[in-house]
Amino acid sequence: MSHLTLYLVRHGESVSNFNNVFIGRSVDPALTETGLQQARSLAESLRGKKVAAIFSSTLLRARQTAQIVADEVGLPVTHSKDLIEVGLGLLDGHDIGDPAFLSVYKNMVANWESGYPQVCVPEGESLLDVKARLECFLNENVFNRNWDGAVLLVGHAILWMSFIWAFCENQPPRINDGFMSKTHLSIISKNGKGYVLDHCNLNHEETTGLKNLH
Repeated sequence: MSHLTLYLVRHGESVSNFNNVFIGRSVDPALTETGLQQARSLAESLRGKKVAAIFSSTLLRARQTAQIVADEVGLPVTHSKDLIEVGLGLLDGHDIGDPAFLSVYKNMVANWESGYPQVCVPEGESLLDVKARLECFLNENVFNRNWDGAVLLVGHAILWMSFIWAFCENQPPRINDGFMSKTHLSIISKNGKGYVLDHCNLNHEETTGLKNLH
């Protein structure tokens, strides 16, 4: 494999997103009507782009998003547990606006940025855990082929922030700088030297307007 392009896509708005609660994997909400429309807009923005394969988290909000894209581009979806959201442990289901719960999350992220990737929320996942399962996924599903186009991965906000921070040579100054809005897209390229973040958090209009996006 001489060159690889990855499209990282965040799922559309879920019921838990609408209710502004932390959502990892202990609950599995569906997309809202807004989330379904976001996924349809994403699919339209990818029309004519060279996509070779679609992989998705097994969580419902990602599977719904991926299927709408797949129907547009005419490809099947392969589901993988390795693409599920970062385990948030005891934070799951709690109000993001509650200062006590939010501080626990921010403390974890600050530790990752400071070089302590082994830190996690109680009963949750560390950055080391997340990186290991993403490496497993890539080795088992992506690196074993020469793709004729980009490989599109549908996942989650914290998962993709972790990917960008842990893998990309040109990681942003802060982990949250890799945040992706719902159904927005980031583009990662890989060659023999490693991973490079080419575009981050593209909205649908920006994705549509990019030429030679593959």
